Amino acid sequence: MTTGPQALTGNFQVTAPAPPPTPSISYLSPGSALPGQTLTIYIRRLFYAVVPGTTELKGFATGITVNTFQVLGPTSAIANITIPAMRRPRRAI
Repeated sequence: MTTGPQALTGNFQVTAPAPPPTPSISYLSPGSALPGQTLTIYIRRLFYAVVPGTTELKGFATGITVNTFQVLGPTSAIANITIPAMRRPRRAI
């Protein structure tokens, strides 16, 4: 390839960058809770940023209520959640 007085000779290869890693949570504290419990959890994410202004937290099991969610910084947040109480199984008559 030639552009004016400059010339590029030889072989070269253009490589596209690899896709980013799959987003994941790197730290969640506490790591467990009991049915019927309301607690605040601390979240750190890995491989992607928490977007300021985000008000929704996805990925919890069905029935878990997110009461509040607050972004603390580009890679961290806190959430207050409620885990539903377990229902007692019905007894067959």
